[in-house]
Amino acid sequence: MTPTEAITAIIPTSPLVIHPSTEILDETYVQLRKQLPGVKVLLLIDGIHPEERYLQGKYEEYVENLKEKNWVDVKLLRFLNWEHQSGMLRTAIFSFDLIKTPLVFWSEHDIPLNDEYINWQGIVDTLLDGDIGGIRFELTGDAPKANEVQGRIVRHGVPLILSTQYVNWPQVFRLDYFKEFIDSFGDARTYLEVTERDGLVGKFWEKFKYGIYSPEPEIKRCYHINGRERGGRQQGKPYIEIDGRRRYIYDHPYKPAF
Repeated sequence: MTPTEAITAIIPTSPLVIHPSTEILDETYVQLRKQLPGVKVLLLIDGIHPEERYLQGKYEEYVENLKEKNWVDVKLLRFLNWEHQSGMLRTAIFSFDLIKTPLVFWSEHDIPLNDEYINWQGIVDTLLDGDIGGIRFELTGDAPKANEVQGRIVRHGVPLILSTQYVNWPQVFRLDYFKEFIDSFGDARTYLEVTERDGLVGKFWEKFKYGIYSPEPEIKRCYHINGRERGGRQQGKPYIEIDGRRRYIYDHPYKPAF
């Protein structure tokens, strides 16, 4: 299968101070199309978090601006209530069964791919072989901790660092792996990278290995736009809900300064 046939791209988006501007998502979308020009894209538009009601007016304008885009092969899925990444994915994958391809590209709305070469066909072939469940692209270039590295391999011309470290950067998953990954979050409303789920990659290791795309001499394949800091003010992160409990990212309720 070609990358266009094999991959559906999923990008979540949520309220930011910079809205109603679409510039952050625009950049992420443009960079995706440079790398994967033909894939279908599912844009998950989250509801308003209870502590971000002050952004509602800007966010509604932002959503209307997205609806007016002439993007090709992009489906918008709007959530009326706050669901966060895990909740939106649970609905899209299990309730609505929207993913029909064997692979999923996942990226947050403010971490675009860069312009460096990516061997997409090799990645598709490697994942479809069955024993590798996910391949992540590197943002910082920092190596995983030694106890998280499980060796190095090359498959279909794709160099991989096998690792039990999960980081929520752009990556490609087998859909069957991704379903098990998301299902393990239960009814949580949280980021996919969360302390309470740090061991998931290790849990699935015997069934699915997980790798980091590691071409030489440059491993980095994405960059961060820092959407929560765009606009001249740092936007505090709201709480998450996981395992029936509410946890604040900074251990205290967030109070906007404006």
